[in-house]
Amino acid sequence: MNKNSKGFVHLFLLITLLVAVFGIGYYTHRKVQTKYTQATWTTLKSTEFPYQISLPSSVTVQKVYPTPKNGESFVFSSPELDYTLWINVWDNPRKLSPPDWSNEQQRSSKAIDDEPPVNLPKTPNIYVSRTPAFRVEREYSPLWQPARVVYIQKEDNIYEIKFSYNEERVKNSDIFDQILSTFKFIEE
Repeated sequence: MNKNSKGFVHLFLLITLLVAVFGIGYYTHRKVQTKYTQATWTTLKSTEFPYQISLPSSVTVQKVYPTPKNGESFVFSSPELDYTLWINVWDNPRKLSPPDWSNEQQRSSKAIDDEPPVNLPKTPNIYVSRTPAFRVEREYSPLWQPARVVYIQKEDNIYEIKFSYNEERVKNSDIFDQILSTFKFIEE
């Protein structure tokens, strides 16, 4: 074998190795990604407020709660994945930012669902439907499951999207990020 053929053998082995590594990575990524394929999801559009959201078809409306005047509240659950998704729209006539609104709710002893106080960051830390939003993680406590909660201020409403889940059964709570990515404000 001459020098040129050894160089081609090394190049061929390197290309084969790279193709194998990327192929395995792509296959693994596709397998994880298709677990919650959005092709089988249902898009729900609010009849009262300008938003829509898509949810896996296995998720069902568990309960619709009355909220303070001019609001709405839906609870969706997934029995096989053991999580609950809350979508609340709260009246915010003073157009307070989510941190100010949350602080006012806690000061006036009207804590939402009697949950522990929420400490929102001072500035938005996520965008939802091209709108600045505030995301917090609620840790597990004896009374409450862990939750991911997002607050969005839009005009004179606060939108609260909360994903609570059973840590023992829900190993991958990234489904919330997929659901959240489908939330859209609809221009009227």
